[in-house]
Amino acid sequence: RAAASECDLLLERLRAAFDDTSLRRLLAAGARLEQQMERRPEQWSAEAEVEFRAEMEGARARLRSLRANAPQPAAARPEPPSAFMCPISHELMSDPVVASDGHSYQRSDIESWLEMKGTSPMTGAPLAHSQLYPNFSLRSQIENWREVINAAGKVR
Repeated sequence: RAAASECDLLLERLRAAFDDTSLRRLLAAGARLEQQMERRPEQWSAEAEVEFRAEMEGARARLRSLRANAPQPAAARPEPPSAFMCPISHELMSDPVVASDGHSYQRSDIESWLEMKGTSPMTGAPLAHSQLYPNFSLRSQIENWREVINAAGKVR
């Protein structure tokens, strides 16, 4: 009877488990119980064994489904090309501008930088002037890259 109550408790937990960690832990315990069923079939009624094996298969199916629908790990998401990243904030640029040092920056980041310093964030050399020019070509490349990534379902 102890084996049956252990089986009933495990079945109850299996039915309530819907997260990866719980399912893996309970399936491991279920596998040990399945081995006991095979070693000592006389301890189990045919109905209990059928019910248990059906619940185990259902739990395995839930675990496969969870894993199939899980979001991709961050490492699987494509990183933007380094030219698309602002050298000040290290963030993907949305409004790139060119400073007098010839480098491109996110507009808000370089404007904040220039309020504090008159030097190039890249070289440290004094800037000839503080005028900024929109980098339309780079902006277009970034927008195209985002569209491709979004269409592939890998939004960053």
